[in-house]
Parts: sequence; C-alpha cells; structure tokens
Amino acid sequence: MFFGRWRQQARLFAALEMLAQRKSVTEVAIAVGYDSVSAFIEMFRTMLGTTPQIYFEAGKNLDTSRTESFEPANSNTDLWVVRGRSTACRQCAFSSSPGPLQFQRSRFMRHLMPIVTPRLTLRPPTLGDLDSIQTAKEEAWPDLQRWMSWAFDNQRSRHAMEDSIRRAMDYQNQAGIALAGFHRINGDFVVRTALDLTDEQDVYETGYWVAPKYARKGMATEAANAAIRYAFGHLGAKAISIGYFDGNEPSRRIVEKLGFQKVGVGNRASTRCLDGTKLDRHEYILTSPDMLPELDVSWG
Repeated sequence: MFFGRWRQQARLFAALEMLAQRKSVTEVAIAVGYDSVSAFIEMFRTMLGTTPQIYFEAGKNLDTSRTESFEPANSNTDLWVVRGRSTACRQCAFSSSPGPLQFQRSRFMRHLMPIVTPRLTLRPPTLGDLDSIQTAKEEAWPDLQRWMSWAFDNQRSRHAMEDSIRRAMDYQNQAGIALAGFHRINGDFVVRTALDLTDEQDVYETGYWVAPKYARKGMATEAANAAIRYAFGHLGAKAISIGYFDGNEPSRRIVEKLGFQKVGVGNRASTRCLDGTKLDRHEYILTSPDMLPELDVSWG
C-alpha cells in the first residue's frame, strides 16, 4: 500500500470515531488535516460511497431532539477557489449547532432552475456538458493547481469531471447546488460556481472558476452574484462564506467587489496543490444581498 493511501485510510478511521461522537463535520475535517470541508467529504464519499450524514443516518432513526447536523449536503470537488472553513473562519458569529429543521430543509427544499443573468444561464451541469467543461478545465489547469484547494493530480481526469457532474445532476436531493454557467448568446461554457450548505444553519459557502477564454470579463463576479442572490432569495440563507489563498489577487478583488467582509486569516491553513506550499487563507462573510452589486437576475 502506498503511503498516501495508508494516510487516507488512517484519516478516515480517525474521522469515523469523531463523527460517531457527534462532532461536526467542520471540526472533524480540520482535526484530521483537511484544508476544506468539501475535500474531506469527497474523501469520505470516495472511500465509503456516501456522505457522513447519510452514512450515520443509515444506522439509526432520525432523532429530532438532537440539534447537531453532520454535513454540508452538497459537495463537488472540482469547483472552488477556496472552499471550507479554516480555524479563523470558525470565529464567525453563527451557531455551529443547527436545529432539526436543517435536515428537513435539505430533504424538502426544491431548487428552481435555471438562474438567468444578462450574460449567463446558470444550471446544474449534465453529461452533455462534459466535453466543454473538461476542455476548459484542462486549459485552466496550471492556474487551478495554484489557487484551488481541490486541484490535485487525481482531479484532472475526464473521469473525475464525469463523477462530479453525475453528483451535481442529483441536485433536487441536495440542499446546496453545483452550477455551470453558459453564455446566453453562443452557449459556450463560461464558469463554474456553487452553493454548499455548511454545518452552520443556513450558512452556505461559494466559490468559482472561469474558462480561460472568458477570464477578466467579469463573468465570475456575475455568476457568484447571481448564485448568492439565489441563496438569500430562494434558499433562505442567512450568510454566505468565501475564501481565497494568499496571493490570489484576482479573487481578492472579486470577493471585495461582491461586498464580502473579512473575518480572519487562517495562517498556513491551506496546501497549494501545485507544490505542497502552505498558504494563508483569507476568510470572508456576507450577511445580506443588499451589499451585492446591482444585477438583473431571475430563476425558475
């Protein structure tokens, strides 16, 4: 067994023990050394075929007297600028013990698609989009490995993208949602973004990456703005979190343009996939859509 595989299994066994003690997924992910909640959940799904919440709910009846929830209900490892919470971001003034209605929300909230902006149509990707998204990912790969917490070598393949899209297609059974943005005029794939429900009640995480052909044209800002408005307007979000690696100035400008407020810095909290360098992660929060730039957006 290669060392990496052994280490992954050791992390999984440690995580199972902590999750059985009803510790939150965020707490467990940090404790076993993952840079983001999403990366931890993806490892869990890869190893055990399901998410932490489903894994543990399968062995017991739902006890609505308990107030802790295990898992952000949607994760897609091919999305994020930076996803998940660092220790610093856990200082945000939101409870980490959501009530039983969060489980109900994740099962019964119906998504209304597509989301439409002046230049983009945002919707969950399908297998028919695989070629165009994979081509863009290949073109963007050097930058993705510099700035994305998910962009390890095993995430580069077409098979990894296909797995991600298949998960995204089940969006009506997920509280969060993974989105692909397509140009309204020519149909080109432009951007990926998403909303992930965290283990803090009604708090979502977001992020984005853009096809190189459409970089520096405001597409990431437009897509994230629309997704955030959908989260507040339809999903009932009370806050949206986002983060970026130290040195990623384009993402810093987008985050601040969207009106996010900085809450802290996770010192050496993330590992750059390209070379293993430890980087600081800057964490931000948005508590109202009123801070967003104006945008004509609709959904459903």
